[in-house]
Parts: sequence; C-alpha cells; structure tokens
Amino acid sequence: MDKGILAAIVAAYIIKKRQGRKKREWVKKWVLKRQSRGVFNSLLMELRLEEKETYKNFLHMSADDFDCLLKMVSHKITKANTVMRKSILPEERLALTLRFLATGDSYHSLMYLFRIPKQTISKIVPECCQAIYEVFKDEYMKPFPFKNQPAPNRIFNYRLSRARRVVENVFGLLASRFRILRNTILLQPEKVITVVSAIVCIHNFLISRNSNQIYLPPGTFDQENELEISTNESSTSSLLSLETFSGHNYSNASKEVREEFKNYFM
Repeated sequence: MDKGILAAIVAAYIIKKRQGRKKREWVKKWVLKRQSRGVFNSLLMELRLEEKETYKNFLHMSADDFDCLLKMVSHKITKANTVMRKSILPEERLALTLRFLATGDSYHSLMYLFRIPKQTISKIVPECCQAIYEVFKDEYMKPFPFKNQPAPNRIFNYRLSRARRVVENVFGLLASRFRILRNTILLQPEKVITVVSAIVCIHNFLISRNSNQIYLPPGTFDQENELEISTNESSTSSLLSLETFSGHNYSNASKEVREEFKNYFM
C-alpha cells in the first residue's frame, strides 16, 4: 500500500477518534455565571444598599467594618489574572471566608452559594485566615488563662481567676458569633489553628470599632463593683470545667501569701 494512502487512513482514524471523544469541561457553566448570579455580586450587594441589618447578619459585621478589614488585608489576598481566567476579587474572597466563619457551612454548601468550586474555596479560606492573622498578630496579645480556685473569699477568687473567666466568657461569645466553633472543624490541625487565630483577630478588630455595641451588646461581659460580682454564666457553657486534682499540699508560706493578697483586695 502506498505510504501516502496509509498516512491518510491513519490521520482520518485519529480525527474520527478525537471527534467522538467527549470533551471535558474546564469550568462548569453555572460557575461561569458567578459574576452575575453569585451571592456576592447579587444578594450581598443588594443587602448592602437596602438591608443593612440583614447584611450584618450575613457576614456578622457591618459594611463599614468589612471595608476597613478589606483595606487591611487586600494586599495579602489579591491574586493576579491569568490568560485562562480572571482572578476572584479580594472582597469576594474575604466575604466567602467571613461567611464560612460565621456559619460553619461546608465548602460544598458555600460552593453553590458563591458559585466557586470547593477546591478553590479550600485554598481561599486558609489563605484569608492566615492573612487576617498576619495583619493583627503583632497588635493583640492572648489573655492569660488561670484556673478558678474555690475559696471562702469571693473577691480573692475573682481576682485570682479573672484571666480564666475572661477566656471562658470570650470563648462563649466567639462561639455565638462564629458558629464554626460550635461544631467539629473538618480541616487539618494546622489549618484549624489558622482559622481560630483569625477568629480571635476579627473579634478584637470588631470590639475596637465604633460599631462595637452591635457586636457586644450591654451585659455581654462580667461586671464588677464593690458590693457585687456578677458573671455572665451563659457565655461560658461552651467550655468544660477542668477536673479537680487532689493531694495539693501547699506550704504555710503559700497560705500567708494568699492571706496577704486577700487583705489587699479587701
């Protein structure tokens, strides 16, 4: 057989085989409609203009607070456009992350809400959380935890355990605002640390804002005066009490130090 005819037959066979092969979609059609029908560019923009309270419920912060936070982290979460597609804007990345922290929704659920593939979401959320933490990590300090020790003098107990109670109170507040803390976080341990660190930073950011009365209604934290010490116990239910250990034989010197502090506080 002539080589030219053989080459033509082979070429025809290859072309036919390629035509019969089902082409794999690079991006799903419904994902391509993100800019027109995704929640960020449709519902969230509408709420921002017309329903500010509902906007706050959606992201758990006001539009002004969102803009301020975005300005601080945008340089860390902005991605360059490629030949194949435009990058997701930093404001949409931040909104997606805040929604994840506020609700604890799965990546799969957020995929349909924002019209962003869950593989992309799995990269966006940790990156945004890391960016938030890096922006605030040098500004905020962790509270010092301390076990609430039982003792006859309530004033002494209160002073001794103040740091511990702050941790319990704040954790209860965080769990009520960021519902991802109410369930098992289905991420790798190192990513969980990043997520929780970002939540703490966002909490401190919001209480420093002029709109903090929205985030922290009156009565949220413990109140103290000379006659009464009240504890917001409902906010501490998210933490379990530590076990009591027996066999603590402390010295008389330790008792004297405790008495001196007690007398000082009184």
